[in-house]
Amino acid sequence: MSCLFAPANFFTLTSTDCSRGALYNTVMDMNEYVLEMLVRDRLAEIRAEVEQSNRIRAAAPNARPWKLAWRHALIRMVHRLQTIEAPSTHGATRG
Repeated sequence: MSCLFAPANFFTLTSTDCSRGALYNTVMDMNEYVLEMLVRDRLAEIRAEVEQSNRIRAAAPNARPWKLAWRHALIRMVHRLQTIEAPSTHGATRG
């Protein structure tokens, strides 16, 4: 039996079929392949989630004009309150 990696003989290889190093290398190659596939799948999931989030954000109405309007209204109110003259206490007597 050959020590070359092939899906048909991967699980049937034993240490007597070829040297221990070749089998170890085959298993390590398989581990790297599985890890690469897991990483690619996770990256695809993350990209899909980001795309969906971007679509939701683009479709949502922009809340900033309301915040800006409230901010300007509060600023105008503060300016108006500051321009109101306080009653003058000059010349008033305490009783």
